[in-house]
Amino acid sequence: LENRGLQDRVRQLKVVSDSNQKNILKGYILSHCDLNPELTRFFYKIPEITGFLNHQRGDDKLPNPVSESLVKNFLAKAKEKKENKPESYQGVDLKVGDLVKITEGTFINREGRITHLDPKKQKVKITIESSG
Repeated sequence: LENRGLQDRVRQLKVVSDSNQKNILKGYILSHCDLNPELTRFFYKIPEITGFLNHQRGDDKLPNPVSESLVKNFLAKAKEKKENKPESYQGVDLKVGDLVKITEGTFINREGRITHLDPKKQKVKITIESSG
């Protein structure tokens, strides 16, 4: 934006690339700006941007702004989905409290409950009840 002298036209910008938000926001750019043809072209040149919510690429008219209530609703749904989404480890959805069976190592064939998930390290902590 600065290289093109467009920074004064954009008041707020959020680029969503978090895969945890997939299907709701991933690939979207949320922008509060004073849109003009040059800024519209700039956004269309960003890789993987296919369009505006209410605008076709190549349309001579500027995109219509979306209402603030629509944006708030959109962000609230994304936040709700992110908070309720179980973590996925190698294609298996897990959440704290799930009962799992250990399939290898010292505790093979024992069951335990998930107490902590670390998606960045791809680690799961479980508690195994021990009797005796």
